Amino acid sequence: MSGSAELLYSLVAALPSRHAEEQLVQFRARPDAWETCLTIAAGAEGQVGTPFTLLLFTAQTLHALARRCPPVSATDPVAAAAHDQFLAARQNGLLAALARMGAAAAPQGRPPGHIAKLLTAALAALSVRSYAQLPAALPAVVQRLPPGFAVQLLLAVAEEGEALQARAGERRAGSAGSAGAVGPGAGCVPQ
Repeated sequence: MSGSAELLYSLVAALPSRHAEEQLVQFRARPDAWETCLTIAAGAEGQVGTPFTLLLFTAQTLHALARRCPPVSATDPVAAAAHDQFLAARQNGLLAALARMGAAAAPQGRPPGHIAKLLTAALAALSVRSYAQLPAALPAVVQRLPPGFAVQLLLAVAEEGEALQARAGERRAGSAGSAGAVGPGAGCVPQ
């Protein structure tokens, strides 16, 4: 395991320590949280000794960060193009990790495990944020995944779409006096 992975694992292993919990929350707010978690998740199949609790934390973090990303702007084409590229880069990273997991699971005929399901949920969360591109992009993404993972992605897209609509409705109801603009969440700002 790398230094970052070892530090994260020591914090995850120390739970329910208040200090460890605070450190993990702070980690999730860091700009490098996405890349660190993706590196751990993507290398998991090649690192037999990667603890399940660390993989679970990284997959949950990727899903949470993906859900914090705002939808692509329909009113600002320049910002929309930049955000689309940013989301696409994140999606490609998740696709690569899922392809590796699928290749490792395929010979045994195993269905997607919990970690893969969380990663497909993260991929779905990113996909629905670029809803103008979704009808064209989704078939291409599905073709790049092993069949069991593709089915999981389709299920997750429906769930993430409903969750995004519900949150958008809550924001509008809660901010009747504001313009309703929402800034990017932590980990969702192109760097």
